[in-house]
Amino acid sequence: MTRDLAILAPVPEEHLKSGKIICDREGKVAFGFSDKGFFDKVDSERQGAEVEVLIYASQTKQPIGLKVSWRAVYIGCVNALGGKHPEGDRFRPETTRSDSNWNAFCEVRDLRPLPNPIEISTLRGYGKKPVETYSAKFVPRQPVCIKYP
Repeated sequence: MTRDLAILAPVPEEHLKSGKIICDREGKVAFGFSDKGFFDKVDSERQGAEVEVLIYASQTKQPIGLKVSWRAVYIGCVNALGGKHPEGDRFRPETTRSDSNWNAFCEVRDLRPLPNPIEISTLRGYGKKPVETYSAKFVPRQPVCIKYP
């Protein structure tokens, strides 16, 4: 596992809960994204190493503030076929079965909630000079690279 960079990604809470079931059963879960270029950049930077993913649970039923409340390990990205995962629904959360507009799927293992959520404002951007923390009002709308915390 690389200790250089990590990924900060938003995922709706219902997909995280549903995805945990798939991840526990299949060993991984795939979340759809529309920015394949981002994952190409991550794959280039990581040089085959696994990468920590810190997840901001969006669309929560109980607001917890701007905190990372889930984590996983990024194992790779696969291209979508017609907007769907190339292996069908096997690795997709049940709550995403009607989704079909993605160009890439981020595959992760070891998806689980964090016992102690992390304030997003304590995280630092990766590759930014000087390295800056995110503002107290920053809400991730798409995945970003961060410095490993």
